[in-house]
Order: sequence, then structure tokens, then C-alpha cells
Amino acid sequence: MNNTYPDWGKFPEGKNKISDFYYLSTTLNDKIIPKISGEDLSAIQDYPSIYIYISRNENNKTDNNLYYYIGQTINIYKRTNQHSNKADSKKSVYEKRFEKFKYGRYFVFYGEKIAQNLDYIEQSLILFFIREFNFLNFVDLNKDGKYLNFMLANKKLGNESIKLHELRIQLDKNIINPIIKILHKENVFPSKYKKIDVSKIRSSLFIDTPFFTLTKEQESIINNIVNHMHKKNDDLFIDFIKGDPGTGKSVLLLNLIAKLKNKNNNLKIAVYLRKNQRQIFKESLKSFGLNPSKNNIDVCKLNNIVKNQYYDYIIVDEAQRATKNTERKDVPTGSKYETDLLKKNNYKNALEAISLKSNNLVIAYDSNQVLRATDLCKVKEIIQLLNLKEYQYKEHKLPYQLRILNSKDEKFTNAYISILKYALDLNETDKKNSSLKEKIDFFAEKNKIYNYIKFAESFEDLEKYIRNKKEIYPHKGSGILTGFSLKRNQMKQKYGHQIGYIEKIEEWIYSNEIPHSLATVYDVLGKDLDFTGIYIGNDIILDKTQNKIISDVKNFYDSGAKRGTDNCEEYIRNSYYVLLTRAIFGCIIYIENIELRNYLKSIFSYTD
Repeated sequence: MNNTYPDWGKFPEGKNKISDFYYLSTTLNDKIIPKISGEDLSAIQDYPSIYIYISRNENNKTDNNLYYYIGQTINIYKRTNQHSNKADSKKSVYEKRFEKFKYGRYFVFYGEKIAQNLDYIEQSLILFFIREFNFLNFVDLNKDGKYLNFMLANKKLGNESIKLHELRIQLDKNIINPIIKILHKENVFPSKYKKIDVSKIRSSLFIDTPFFTLTKEQESIINNIVNHMHKKNDDLFIDFIKGDPGTGKSVLLLNLIAKLKNKNNNLKIAVYLRKNQRQIFKESLKSFGLNPSKNNIDVCKLNNIVKNQYYDYIIVDEAQRATKNTERKDVPTGSKYETDLLKKNNYKNALEAISLKSNNLVIAYDSNQVLRATDLCKVKEIIQLLNLKEYQYKEHKLPYQLRILNSKDEKFTNAYISILKYALDLNETDKKNSSLKEKIDFFAEKNKIYNYIKFAESFEDLEKYIRNKKEIYPHKGSGILTGFSLKRNQMKQKYGHQIGYIEKIEEWIYSNEIPHSLATVYDVLGKDLDFTGIYIGNDIILDKTQNKIISDVKNFYDSGAKRGTDNCEEYIRNSYYVLLTRAIFGCIIYIENIELRNYLKSIFSYTD
């Protein structure tokens, strides 16, 4: 640490090394103007920069209540004067937020790599402070300047971030972590964090962080739920949230939890999820400054909820995958423990067990993502058949698909979803219906522009497409997805690939080469891919007499889905529905059966 200010530095250090960025460390005066010469302040204004204000540790008091402001600017001279003038004005909110920085510390980070990635660096640093230090219990972006606590003074948390995975990794390694190490070396973190291992910091920005705004429908649902909380002695109230894949159910639930905690930080909340979703959900909550272990939030399995006395709220995501009691002993792998628990307590399903532990349930689901016999097919109808105490409910629906084309053309996306459900026989829409005909015509014309759906004539065409996307878009995610129409050894013998299961799906999605394993529906549930290749084998075929797609169970080799049921036809079609709604920008489909391939081409009015 250099106690002589101003202090100028660069990273990496060394006379002969090319620096990734440069920085200035100094102190602030009573007008919160940095103490550097006028010529230096004028000269540095040419660099787009990241800047940080840090409050003064007065009278050697505990420094665990330091305040920070992190920002970006293309003119540091102009921005410092703006902050100074506003802090000196009579606008009380702004003045109170910035008066704490008088005689504090000030850092500026600049250079070519900083200038090219201002949004990402700013947001990553803010998330670092929120996630690692848990300074903020919640930052409510929709309230002008109002926070649960003011450890970070930022009024707004930046703009949309870049989403390039490999570039993020390099920026984290070469820019974000070094900046954090410099700040750590300069002793600007609270003393209890002096031993923090900054080498382990990961500054990930995803769609479920608080930097991404909600749709009006999501905001409306959240406000509705927050405003009608039932107390312990009231009747049970259930909020049903129904949405297709990619409509933002998980994002809504994360923001709902944050909003509830912002309103009353003492609320005890449980989140019931399948095993493979829990860790991701916990990390996402930390992006909101909500470390579950420190904020009375249990992201847990069914057993933990059953053992507890009471929760103010219980939230269920992907409720269609909640376990149900079954008399069959051959239940799918992974749900036997929960099934045994249900049998022991004589519960019909997991939702009945959960309903006894809270007066406020929030249940998000999509019946078209039911994949196994222990899943719940019709969530709302099943609850109505339970022997529950008196309860009220309200239904909410998320109507818009936010994944496909990044929601830039809702009409196109909705047409695609409608046609896909019809093609897979997942609703009762008749092709003679004039509305469906209009959607098919509209989709066909727009698809010529967007080129979203394509059909391959061979598996090699599928590989060629994905390989090309990985080459020209190395920072975007793409891969080949498959159903279970072949056994693992059959897929390897026929096409040289294995069928899932993939432990590190993010690495698989962003790998530079086509991975040896193909991903399945269980690998990509809840995941976004920029480009997908879909292999469809003979587990779905064309029934010529009815002129519709049906499932062929004898060519279906998902042993988990077959356990506990004699009828898994719908699970097969549901799995393809999930696979065919993963791509953001483009999807190519190879269908083994030529008759089925031609049928789907006709359904989508596709021409080569």
C-alpha cells in the first residue's frame, strides 16, 4: 500500500510488459473532488474509465460500514464535477448519498480494454461487492434511489451487459480479478474481509441477475403476490404461475424473493427445486445480495421443508417436476427418497406436504415439461383434488417467450410455439382452425428472414451447421441436442457420439469443438443456447392414418422415464418440445425418418 497520493499504477507491472490497464489512487477533498493536479484531471478525461468512491473511515471506528460508489464514464473530469455539484446542492437524497465520500478514497481504472468493456466491468464490480460481501440485502432497481441499505450508493446499476461467455472469462481473469486484488492491497475492504481469497472470485453476469429488467407482466405478478400476504392463522393462498419454456418463470421468482425480502427482511422463505437446479438458484440469489444462509432462505429438498415448523412463503419452481406418491416400486432414479418420504407420511405428492408448512405458496409450472412418471402432469388440477385446508388461489400466466430471438418479434415467437405444440400433438388445436393457418403463413414468411428453423438432410449437415456456428461465433453457446431414440452404444456406433449425461453443461455449451457427448433434455432444462442442432430419431413417427405425430415407445431408451409407468408417450413428445425451444437465434433439425421430416417441413411450410 502506498500512502503517498496521488499514486499511479498499471497492471501487469514491469517496464517491458504490455499493460492491460492503468489506474489512479488518490483521496477526495470536502467537495469530493479527487486530489490530483488540474492538468492530470484534464488529461485523464480522454479515457473512458471505471471509477470508485470509497467513504472515509472516521475516527478509526469499525470499518465494516464503509460505503462505495462504482461508476463508468467517458469523461472523468466532467463526471467528477457533476457528482461534486450535486452533492453540494440542496437535493437531499443525492447529498446524503455522496456526503459520506468527503475526505474518502478515489480510484480510476482506464486503458483500451477498460474502454471496450465499460458495462461489463462496472456491473461485475458491483456484483462482486454485493455477492462476496453481502453488503446489500436487495437493490430494487425500480425504486428511485431507495435501497434496503446504502452500502453501495449507486442509483442505477448500469445497462445491459455483454453475454459473450469466453470474453467474460478473459475479462474476469485479466481485468476484474486484478482490479479486486489492487483494491484488496489498498485496504479498502472491511477488515473482516482482509483474508478473502480473491483468486476464487467469479464475476458472472446472467439473465437472472438484477441488471436485467422485468417485463410488465412479470412486474404485475410480483406486485400482486407481495401485496396479499396471508398470515399464519389465515387460509392458505396459492399463486399459480404458468408459463411455457423461456417465458421467465425463474427470473420472476428470483425477483419476487428479493422484493419480499426488501419489504420484510425477517420473512422465512423456502424454495423447493430439483437437485440439479438448487446450486444455480443459490448463486443467482447471491447476485441480488441475498446469500441464502444469511437471509433465512432455504433452497432445499422436500425433507428439509417437512422437518421445519413454518415458512412465511414457500416457492416452487418447475412444479410439474415435483414428486408424486406412486404405488409402483420402479420409480425413476433420483426421486425414490422423496417417494419414500411421501409414503411414510401418507402424502399424495410433494405439493400436499409443502402446503402444510406455509399459508403462502407460489407455484410456477409448465405441464408441457413433464418428463417422468413421478412428475405432476396437471399441477392446479392435482392440488384441487388434495385434502387441503381451506384455501384461495389466483392464476397468473406469462404469455411471452423471452428466449427465441431475444423476444424481438413476439408474433413470430408465438406463432412458432403454437405450430410446434400442434405438430407434437400437445394441444387440441385443429389445423383447419383459421387462426393456426394464419400463424403458419406468417411464420413461413418471417422464417425466410430470420432463418430460425432449418431442416438438415443428414446428421453430417447437423454437425456442419454447429461446427460453423462455433467457428464464426466463438463466444456464443451452441450444441447438438438429442432425445433417447438410440441407446448410448448405438449412438456412438452410428454417429460417433455418446448421449449425455453432462456434468458441466456450461463448459459443454461454450466448448470450441463439438463435444463427444450430445446433450439431453435433462442437461438443458432451463438453459439458453444461441444455436442448436436437434437430432430426432424413431421414438416419434408419423401416423399416416391420423396424419399426426405419435410416440413409438419401443424405440425410446430413457430408462428413468419408463420406470413407474406403462405409458410414457407424452413424455417423449414433451422432451422434444423442450429441446426445440432452447435456441435463441437458430435451430437446425435432422429427422431420421424421411416421412416425418417431410411432414414437419409441411407443417412449418418450410422450403429449402
